[in-house]
Amino acid sequence: MQKLINHQLFSSFYRYFSTTQVQCSRSGSSSIWLNRQSRDPYTRDARSNQFRARSAYKLIELNRIHRLFKPGMAIVDLGFAPGSWSQVAIREVGPSGKVIGVDLISTIPPPGVIGIQGDLLDPIVQQNIHNHLVNSGDTSTVLQDHKVADVILSDMMMNTSGIKLRDHQFSIDLCDAALLFCAETLKSNGSFVCKYYSGDQDSALEKRIKTLFQTVKRVKPGACRKESREAYFVGLKRKSNVSRQDMGF
Repeated sequence: MQKLINHQLFSSFYRYFSTTQVQCSRSGSSSIWLNRQSRDPYTRDARSNQFRARSAYKLIELNRIHRLFKPGMAIVDLGFAPGSWSQVAIREVGPSGKVIGVDLISTIPPPGVIGIQGDLLDPIVQQNIHNHLVNSGDTSTVLQDHKVADVILSDMMMNTSGIKLRDHQFSIDLCDAALLFCAETLKSNGSFVCKYYSGDQDSALEKRIKTLFQTVKRVKPGACRKESREAYFVGLKRKSNVSRQDMGF
């Protein structure tokens, strides 16, 4: 039986991987934020199209460029709160597909999406994800083949501190956690998307992703704010027979 991700291996990783950010205090900065939101076209479109957040348009663009989704696929959405990426994914894979959202915080999943609250690094949570992917919610069942997902999405991000080096390093750690999960869960020729904050560890992360995928692209979707340091790695066509050791873990 293939091993799941070693929980102890990532004991130093930052655990709070929800995409939900701490809101500004009710002060002048809050007024600035609200004013920006009211003028933002992606925020307005998200409301009009009943997406839970403007981030939906980041994934829509990534899918338009790289054709990530097909009907009937099995998708895992890591750090899925508030659920906008899962909304996009379930729309694309249709009723014959499956989308599983995972987050530390309690979130009501969008219609048609399976929600799991828990820490990705917890082996029980990992087993729960795998079991749902093969139509069983019984976490007591030990599955023999764990490579059952077609696409793994990671919009995981900690609450930013404003300290660039710290925020960058935590984002790299979260990408590594998602990448290891890909190594254990993603089918051959599957795809991977992960958010990161730019910094001096970008190239090393890109090298690790290239070990597992035939093609790797860096993308900053139009819905990312211009002043933001966030961007995305897109891994396409997962290679077969690549181990975590090959990736340097």
